[in-house]
Amino acid sequence: MARYFGLRPETTYGIEDTSKTIKYLEVNKCTLQPPSGANLDIETIEETPTRTKRGFYSPSGDVEIALDIPTIIDFLYYTFGVKVDSGTAAEGLMYEMYPNASKKLPSFTCYAGIDDGNTDDYEYVVYGCCVSKLVISLSDGIAIATITIQGQRDSKATLKTDSEIDIDDTYPIAFYEAKTYIGDENTSSRSTSLEFSFDNKITATNGQAFDYMHPYRLPSSGKEPTVKTTVFYNGSDILTKYW
Repeated sequence: MARYFGLRPETTYGIEDTSKTIKYLEVNKCTLQPPSGANLDIETIEETPTRTKRGFYSPSGDVEIALDIPTIIDFLYYTFGVKVDSGTAAEGLMYEMYPNASKKLPSFTCYAGIDDGNTDDYEYVVYGCCVSKLVISLSDGIAIATITIQGQRDSKATLKTDSEIDIDDTYPIAFYEAKTYIGDENTSSRSTSLEFSFDNKITATNGQAFDYMHPYRLPSSGKEPTVKTTVFYNGSDILTKYW
């Protein structure tokens, strides 16, 4: 199981930037892991191949977190690719995130503390991570985000101690702190659920090439937003807006 999860922005794709700070998050679930079936069988006349060679290799998995405002900002930036901010902390900060026109997305390095209580506990490090898909859902509890990550390569490091991990204590968003609008109309009192997803349609094979065992890039191959919401139907106004 993952005892902790952290991420750090990369300046160059796939290269850990130690000048940047690792941001640690409270996670509900982390399934980042090496790929299965990454070896190539060396064909022989025997019925069962006796030798294999490492093939194309790209780790991946999901991270599920209870969503707070600072984390929303981070993951929307990694998902969309563009962030414009203005204002000050004293006056109020405004962030604008929107999809990048290019296929290139910002990348980051992930750090997952794998702690099963065994003597071989370790930190799983994944470089060249990009957000393949982001799903934000909220109904009658806490806002939850599920982030599907595709990585370039991985390594093993020493598990960090509790004193080395500083997790922001910002509380996540609950349903009663959220509002919904259709156009300029506030429909919060009629809304009971909301799910927003954005799929960059990243596949590891899009970055496969000669001279690279791992993806040399992880470009977006399509940007697909989806919004699902449940609204009390007490008139034809919502249907009219839809039409």
